Amino acid sequence: MKHWLDPDNSGVTVINGNEPHSAVVTDILTLNNFGENDSAALYLANEGGYLAGNNVYGDLAKAEYYDSTSYNYRNVIQGIYIYFGVATGSQSNIVFSIWDDNNGTPGEQIASVTKPISSIVADVTNRQYTYVEFATPVTIPGPFYAGVVLPQIADDTLAIVTNTVGDTQINTAWEENSAEQWFPYDSDNSWGISLNHAIWPVVGYVATSVDNLPEKKNPYVKVYPNPTSSNIFVDLSNLENDAELYVYNNFGVLINKYNRNKTNSNLVKIDFTEHPAGLYLIQIITQDSKIVKKVLIVK
Repeated sequence: MKHWLDPDNSGVTVINGNEPHSAVVTDILTLNNFGENDSAALYLANEGGYLAGNNVYGDLAKAEYYDSTSYNYRNVIQGIYIYFGVATGSQSNIVFSIWDDNNGTPGEQIASVTKPISSIVADVTNRQYTYVEFATPVTIPGPFYAGVVLPQIADDTLAIVTNTVGDTQINTAWEENSAEQWFPYDSDNSWGISLNHAIWPVVGYVATSVDNLPEKKNPYVKVYPNPTSSNIFVDLSNLENDAELYVYNNFGVLINKYNRNKTNSNLVKIDFTEHPAGLYLIQIITQDSKIVKKVLIVK
């Protein structure tokens, strides 16, 4: 097991003013595994270097795990914020990556973007988060890992901020070691502790293109009760094909998405209790048609 310095020693710096990014618009969200009251910290490796960065063990990459409980219906990754606590050097081009999930560990690298380490050094000096954006939004493949490939050039160093040991409910921090093997931080092959990295992917939703599908008036798709103040039920039992439901508010913003196949039910419940009164559209997409239903929410 690797050795790290605990919070009672000088190996951890608690960083004040940690304010992880939150949602900026309805369907764009910055994911964050930190708890609301977590303290940001920078841990040293006992033998030299940083726990969540370059160290004497020769770690190659650090990554943070996310699944659908965090991104919900959103289906693309737009970019990544990383809170670096240390950045030195000037030679490396740093690779920011997305990996898919391979049976519970980081698998194939499905997207990457580079940034000069000198730019990250400037961000750290100015006490700013580092942000990179992919040229094209990356399709979320299911559970995924977002992170950074560490520089391997002498004098170029990076270290990522984490929360503090004891804050973490579930470990989501991973690393690729010098043997190109991935391990979670709570493994005996790693640090044996649970942490969350300050690695925050920006995700959003790109609607499925249905412009070429004919709109179909289907009296057999029942939506009830309408109007209502809380729950709407959509009865899909008369549709032969699989169907996806998209719910839009009166500004045309997608607020939820459902798939009949995944819910394994012909009766879809849509909860409007947390949404304001107004007119909403439910778009039902099948293999060969689209059906649009209007519902009125009253409070």
